[in-house]
Amino acid sequence: MRLIVLLSLLAAVSPPSCCERRNAQVCANEAGYECDDGQLCQVQPGQMFGTCIQAECGVGQTACPADRPLCISGNCKACEVDAECVAQDSATPVCIAGACVACRDSSQCKEADRKVCDAVSHTCRGCQLHSECSPGVCAKDDSFASLNPPIFPGSCVDVSRVTDVDSSTCPDCLPMVLSTGVSTAKPYVRIGRYSNMTKLTLSALPAGLPRYYIIGPLADVRATQTMTGPQMNLSSGSSAALEVQGGVHATLEGVVISNSVLGLDCNSKSSVPTGVLTKVAIVRSLLGGNQTAIRASAHCELDIDQTWIGKGPTAVFAGIARNDTAMVLDSTRLRMVNSVLWDNGKSTPLFGGIRLSDSAGLRPAIHIVHSTFARLAWPSMEQALAVDCDYATAGSLAIVNSLFLNEDVSSGSTYVHGRCRPNGSLSAVGSNEMGLTGVGNVVDLTSSGVFVDAANGNLRLQSAAPAGVTNGGIASFTDGTGASVSIPKVDFEGKARGPGGTAAARSLGAFEVSR
Repeated sequence: MRLIVLLSLLAAVSPPSCCERRNAQVCANEAGYECDDGQLCQVQPGQMFGTCIQAECGVGQTACPADRPLCISGNCKACEVDAECVAQDSATPVCIAGACVACRDSSQCKEADRKVCDAVSHTCRGCQLHSECSPGVCAKDDSFASLNPPIFPGSCVDVSRVTDVDSSTCPDCLPMVLSTGVSTAKPYVRIGRYSNMTKLTLSALPAGLPRYYIIGPLADVRATQTMTGPQMNLSSGSSAALEVQGGVHATLEGVVISNSVLGLDCNSKSSVPTGVLTKVAIVRSLLGGNQTAIRASAHCELDIDQTWIGKGPTAVFAGIARNDTAMVLDSTRLRMVNSVLWDNGKSTPLFGGIRLSDSAGLRPAIHIVHSTFARLAWPSMEQALAVDCDYATAGSLAIVNSLFLNEDVSSGSTYVHGRCRPNGSLSAVGSNEMGLTGVGNVVDLTSSGVFVDAANGNLRLQSAAPAGVTNGGIASFTDGTGASVSIPKVDFEGKARGPGGTAAARSLGAFEVSR
């Protein structure tokens, strides 16, 4: 009887031949009465038949959304147990909140350069913090990708390849470690709670090692974010705290250099073959309380990123005062991004900014990008408050997406000397100096209307700051020599640049505005 009823419902009168055919709009969950491909049979509760409707998923259909990843009888469903995800795709074997994902914790991430389970996306990724690799370190760049065996970016480096220096276990050993304890087998030096009061020297690189890599306590957290005072300090009351000699390549990550006659000395004039470069990268570090924070000579290359140069930004750095002068560079290539020069120079006063000369006639590239200059002392004999040159840069200097904002600026003074900045050198720069012209520049700012609390070192941007500051930055720039200027994708504290991490409408200065 049931079959007769079903047949009568599925039958339709055919054309004049009187033959019968299937009604394609009516279906049943019985063999022979299925819907066409790409459709499913929707049967209401208590009914024997239903209607063919478009399937959500299946052959020829789009994939199910992430929150309902399983395709069951043409419908997308949320997962309930891991086994359902395993059966669907071994690459996403874990069920979390109805979605199939790659991992629940880092134990499920097996690839060498993707051993960290991201807490938000639940995907396996490369490490970003040393703490994600404890007790080892995170290879945050490609410094040692050429070693045998190589250390690739994003991979966790075993603790056996790290030399730890801590006052509790090795109170005086840092000089010895840097001179004899670094090798291709142990390329990283990590400094914990440690104070060094004498000059340290990085001379010739050990055989086969492309660079020194020194990690300090600020490596994972910026100076503006730490809640504890500096655990380490490199200092020298009579000379340079750290001298990098000619031909050496070095990365300093998260270090504190303070209270020295000279903080860092890139001394490329020491005996090296002609044309050999000395390269120093300073990342997420703090240099304060020095007579001169950084000095560099011809054939040095400096890369400064997410670094604070000046008086400590918060109360936890109460023992670190301003530098007399931030930098003295002679024929030195400089790339400075996402960095801050704050409260430098003495009230006597001494010049607190960057002094540039070119005794070797090299016209080195000077690129200052997404950086903030504030509260800089300025002696009357100096030609500029922030960047002063004794030569014409001829377009090799570029300043982009940056802020120059003392609380006040005297009439007739300038932040960047005219010799440094021929037409086209500055773009998307904010200041309170009407003469600091350039494409996209904003020159009518006030410190109190831009920064959260400039007087106390909080140079983050107010959400109510002028639009030219909060979204006037540019995503690309070429200097006057035709060289491309690298524009960072994150800010001083690691926040993505631009709304939603897009390249456009980024903020000026070291800090991206909170949106």
